[in-house]
Amino acid sequence: MISSFLHWGSRLLATLAACVSFTASSSASDYQFTYTNPSVGSFAAEYVLEYFSLVDCVPCRRFELDSLSGLIERAESGSLRIVFRDLLPGADSMSESRALFCLQEYPNYLERRLSLKMGRNHPQTHSNALNGLSLARYRACFESDQVPSILSHNLSVFDDLGFTATPAFVLSVSRPSSFRIASFVGSISLADIDSALEDHAEQHSLARASYRIPPIHSQN
Repeated sequence: MISSFLHWGSRLLATLAACVSFTASSSASDYQFTYTNPSVGSFAAEYVLEYFSLVDCVPCRRFELDSLSGLIERAESGSLRIVFRDLLPGADSMSESRALFCLQEYPNYLERRLSLKMGRNHPQTHSNALNGLSLARYRACFESDQVPSILSHNLSVFDDLGFTATPAFVLSVSRPSSFRIASFVGSISLADIDSALEDHAEQHSLARASYRIPPIHSQN
């Protein structure tokens, strides 16, 4: 009876949502998304940290428990954006990986992400914490064929970078043009990020000091 009520409620809210900001009809699967990896921080941030992980990676959980909060503070300051690139897992972990990706449809993404990775409070079994519209959007994302495609793409990027273990990270300058500053394997801290940025600034300064402007030849 409860599941029937939730299904009816999802259909009704999906129809109402079509009148506001979402493209929807009578089914949650009709919601339209711009599928992208979850991220924290401003898209205008100067630096981007890409975080590669697997849902069942124990060192990844340890990193998120012990070190991620310091990086989040930096992201909240506006200078760093953190992109969560979860990797395509084995078939037995696919459900949890879909959930991790789709948690970006929820408020309090980081808390819910860690809770799920610790094996507690799966969103599908705790719908009382969500309103019907959020649950419908989550289900639409969870059932999409695009989610495993993105996870597979993340795995390809991971392999192309030469990584063989998680957690793994890539720190890049995002503007004016994107290029990689440093790569890390294993848990990192804010001190590691700052050290890499200091090295980058020093190298950039040396490069500018060694650059000589060529003479301008008059055409007269």
